[in-house]
Amino acid sequence: MNQVFRIFKKIKIVVVNQVTIFNLVTMKLLIAFCLLFFGEYSFAQYSVSDYHKKSDSLMALKPTLNNLTALNEIAFECKYIDFPQTEKVADYVLKHSKKPKFESIQGFAYKLKGIIADETGKYKAAIGYYLSAIEAYKKAKSQLDIAKCEANIGMIFRHQSKFKESLVYFKNSLATFEKENFPFGVLNINNNLGIVYMEMEQADSSIYFLKKAEALMLEMGEFDPNVYGNLGNSYMKKDNYKLAIENYKKCIAFFEENRAVDQSVAVWYFSYAGALMKLNKNEEALKYLTKSKNVIGNNIYTREARSLFTIIGELNLKIGNYREAAEAFETLSSIKDSLYNIDNSQLTSDLSEKYQTEKKLLQIDNLNKQKKIEQEKRINEEQKVFYLVLGSILLSILLIYSFVSIKVKISDNKKIKAKNELIQLQKEIVEEKSKEILDSIQYAKRLQDAILPNIKLVKEHFLNSFILFKPKDIVSGDFYWMETKGNLVMFAAADCTGHGVPGAMVSVVCANALNKSVNEFNLTDPAKILDKTREFVVNTFTKTGSDVKDGMDISICVYNTDTNELLWSGANNPLWIIRNGTSEIEVITPNKQPIGAFEMKKDFISHSINVNSGDAIYLFSDGYADQFGGEKGKKFTSSRFRNTILSMQNQTMIEQKETLNNAFENWKGDLEQLDDVCVIGVQF
Repeated sequence: MNQVFRIFKKIKIVVVNQVTIFNLVTMKLLIAFCLLFFGEYSFAQYSVSDYHKKSDSLMALKPTLNNLTALNEIAFECKYIDFPQTEKVADYVLKHSKKPKFESIQGFAYKLKGIIADETGKYKAAIGYYLSAIEAYKKAKSQLDIAKCEANIGMIFRHQSKFKESLVYFKNSLATFEKENFPFGVLNINNNLGIVYMEMEQADSSIYFLKKAEALMLEMGEFDPNVYGNLGNSYMKKDNYKLAIENYKKCIAFFEENRAVDQSVAVWYFSYAGALMKLNKNEEALKYLTKSKNVIGNNIYTREARSLFTIIGELNLKIGNYREAAEAFETLSSIKDSLYNIDNSQLTSDLSEKYQTEKKLLQIDNLNKQKKIEQEKRINEEQKVFYLVLGSILLSILLIYSFVSIKVKISDNKKIKAKNELIQLQKEIVEEKSKEILDSIQYAKRLQDAILPNIKLVKEHFLNSFILFKPKDIVSGDFYWMETKGNLVMFAAADCTGHGVPGAMVSVVCANALNKSVNEFNLTDPAKILDKTREFVVNTFTKTGSDVKDGMDISICVYNTDTNELLWSGANNPLWIIRNGTSEIEVITPNKQPIGAFEMKKDFISHSINVNSGDAIYLFSDGYADQFGGEKGKKFTSSRFRNTILSMQNQTMIEQKETLNNAFENWKGDLEQLDDVCVIGVQF
């Protein structure tokens, strides 16, 4: 078995963050693989007493260069045996290595402290130790050791979903590894970059780096099956289930051919099952879920087991095995995440998952009742149809009998036949018209989608952002908008009059007016854009000759990427700002007038706002706050919306979108959605 896999088998892993149910093993292997950067990868067979005896005896000697080097080496080999003893050794080495020619020894000791802090979940302290190690290695002019520490820092940021910072450190270390001809490092960083871009929902970039890792792996002759597992995850992001399955098979085949069926392959079993589910190969998926469950055994209090039982529950729910689904979700609800030191953002995610599990259990518990109700309802509907048909038949017989009394029987039969044919023709016409109308609305949706900016374009300018867009019907009166000019990024959340088809028609008029104001008149000030847009909208609707008062409410921003200055203007809709480190919402009030016909219209006003790193802004329509629901069927209200926004400031923007969506759906419950919903969040 190759060297990487042997290292993976010997190292105890602590997983600190779960992004999707398919990338658990990715984090697990990469933490193990990353240990290649901590130094030499040998593993001494010491007991705790041996470790204490040997390290204490060395610390009793004179702190020479050789003795301190030996202390570093034994502490590295035994670091997982006894964390306190390892820190004691590292502190001793640091105390006696603050002199010329001892810089490499000092850097190694700082790196040891970074490893221990990382393993115990003290990420901020770990980064501090790694940075101290980098300073020491700079004095020793050891570029390769500097790059290894940078790779470890990148790993910590990746665990905390701080992808921008993670990419900076990974790319710095990659440049050095390539320059220093360190292929293990190049392979590891390309693997890490693939996972970071996968977690950032940039599947194409993820596949690019994972393919580079695969090529290097094959060139080195060091087979790492998890590279193929990661490629499977990336292809799942692109809904390319065929290629995902192909790569999962390569990964699983290696584990099974090398008789390495342990906790790690269990994750790839249920990842493979998840891909099979997408292709409705449910029986084969159940087979691999059973394999995964057998490998995990009684060790269910892990993130891997939690993801496994989630898929088992969802698959059984999908195919109608409600009892098995209920058992899986009951097992899932009992799993406690007691093995890891979880930070605040992960704790929030776990609580959300527990809530979703309990919600699914409640749904399953009600399925049989609902099924019975639906059966009774169907029987009642069938009886109604039967009596309706019977009544129609009796009525037809009565009409025929009356008609026969006047006309000859043969002529009467011909007329009845013609009448039935006419009814059938009319029915077909009605059905065809209904289909044409629905097809037209679906086509209108594609047209409306064309005026919305691509999410990838939004992410290019605002990586930390989200757009929650929930039309009430197939098409929407709400829309979001983005244009760029040089270093200016213009974006808005708009709420047009009405919803459905009428609202969508108004949205097309308003979106075109915005584009014309920016592209033909070269306007970049948000207030002037709104003034000119109102002029276009009013002129468009007054051409009909009737009193049309349709228009839109809007919140629009113009962001200067060079100066970080934000200009904003609003028509009835405000802008909310939450400064980094604060727990209050700063509200910028709009002009109380719409984009449309208005008797007391005034020029719109622009507001200049300086935004700093970590500040977040929110633009939205009124559909979210106006939704009826809850136990008493009341409005969600702006106050409850504000509290929801404040409660999720420790979350990533992706998690904030999920939190807002869950809060909305839970509040709405079984009630109909009242209006279109559009919420935009951007963190600078």
